[in-house]
Amino acid sequence: MPISWSLIDGPENLTIDPNTGVVEWAEPVYSTQPWRVKIRATNADGFGEEVWYLIVMKKPVITAIADQTIPGGQPSYVGPIPTLESGSSPITWKLIEGPSGMTIDSQTGAVIWYNPTHVCSPHVIM
Repeated sequence: MPISWSLIDGPENLTIDPNTGVVEWAEPVYSTQPWRVKIRATNADGFGEEVWYLIVMKKPVITAIADQTIPGGQPSYVGPIPTLESGSSPITWKLIEGPSGMTIDSQTGAVIWYNPTHVCSPHVIM
């Protein structure tokens, strides 16, 4: 017996696939209160309903870090610990772009660069 899924109650733009029951919310909205979601599964024998609550955390906004110049010849460089202007914890930090040998501590956000290379133009770090 095939099951048909439907969304009975939920925030705006939350959807459910009627064939698979997969719930999607392309652009979740932060709220100080949990969002209530109620779904229904229906087949030839009747229906069942389920309610759950979603918490949408605030998107992190990183406080800008000033450009820095480091003297050549250092064996390593450790950057400042970034801070958040807003957002929810926990945060996992990831280095998207940087020079060879640069890493980031995923827990603290500290950038570490072993054997910094000398260049005449700035490195882009994201």
